[in-house]
Amino acid sequence: MLDAAIVMARSEAAEKTGRKPAPLVPWRLHDLRRSGVSALARLGFDSIVVDKILAHQPAKSFLASRLSTSGTTSQPSALVR
Repeated sequence: MLDAAIVMARSEAAEKTGRKPAPLVPWRLHDLRRSGVSALARLGFDSIVVDKILAHQPAKSFLASRLSTSGTTSQPSALVR
């Protein structure tokens, strides 16, 4: 149902601009969660706050695990306060 609503909104926007809407790429609801985490990190939110928003336990930091799997050895300044 959400995909149908997104397609409808994109079609309406395309009609207003006179353009054909681009195809909707496959996505999952979890993609929004990851995008939200990335946005919070870019805005400088502390990783502890982000973990609480995600309902993670302090020992399992989502951001820290993402950084460790990306090959980054130190946290960006936006994640450290």
